[in-house]
Amino acid sequence: MKKIYYSVGLIAFFGVLMTLIVQFGIKARAINIMKPSYFSTPEEIGAVIFRRFYSEIASEKLLVIGVPAKSAFHQNIVAGLIRVAAHEGKAFDVLITDPRLPQPESLPPALTIIPLSINGEDMSDALALIKSLLAQEKHIIIYTYSTMSSHLLVGNTVARLEKTLKRPVFAITTSQLSLRNDQEYSLEPPCVGAARDETGTADLGCTILQTGRSYYRRNLDSTRYVAVIDQYGRSDFLLLAAGPKEATIHTDETPVVNSLGVGPPTADLVPEKKQKSKKYYDGSHVKNNSGTTTEIDPNEQVEEDVN
Repeated sequence: MKKIYYSVGLIAFFGVLMTLIVQFGIKARAINIMKPSYFSTPEEIGAVIFRRFYSEIASEKLLVIGVPAKSAFHQNIVAGLIRVAAHEGKAFDVLITDPRLPQPESLPPALTIIPLSINGEDMSDALALIKSLLAQEKHIIIYTYSTMSSHLLVGNTVARLEKTLKRPVFAITTSQLSLRNDQEYSLEPPCVGAARDETGTADLGCTILQTGRSYYRRNLDSTRYVAVIDQYGRSDFLLLAAGPKEATIHTDETPVVNSLGVGPPTADLVPEKKQKSKKYYDGSHVKNNSGTTTEIDPNEQVEEDVN
């Protein structure tokens, strides 16, 4: 009889747990993929994205990348990624781009560009197009708003794509990196309380805000571009970047400096490899019990530290 009560109790417990998860959700914990790193141009940041996610971009037929609506340079990050992918023989065949956003320029001539907004209520035509292109084995990049690309929000474009395709969609969301508190007012989407969150985007906005605040104590050079990458799920990445006119902070730490151009990653970008230890995170990067981070070489499966 006790076993029956025990079994019923377990079923009830897990039933309540699943109800709470569905109703309130569980926020993903961030894993740092790239510490604050300096760049000379936004295109150089795009080159880093390609090389850090080489295996995913090479194997996935669909990449969704989002930018903030009022960005002055994030579209150039996307342009850099597309150019380097073509240079390295992993070219995208089709760019589906929201015409309302600032457009990436100087793209490879072989790239087919389709101006199409896939952020509306009726996405049936867009979804049919994407499914058709995937059936033709086309390599697709979707360029949209950051609020449409992030898995931190529910019911947006990337969520509806996953529901239609019945598989995870690899997504990179870019936004501003605030370097001090007087820049917070310009972040998008804004971080507001639940009562004021009319657009349902505050979770992303507050994540962007808190990420920037975690670097306020560092001495970041305002004369260069600086970027950081965090991972929030197996296929969800958040890249925050600040431009050279967006302020500076004085502190006691210096960010990692990289000199990556269009060639392979340089030694100052990739942290020194540590002694192997027990792996407990699976993905394109691994995390071990040392608490630090590096990337996995796309051509060699080895255990390395992940921040």
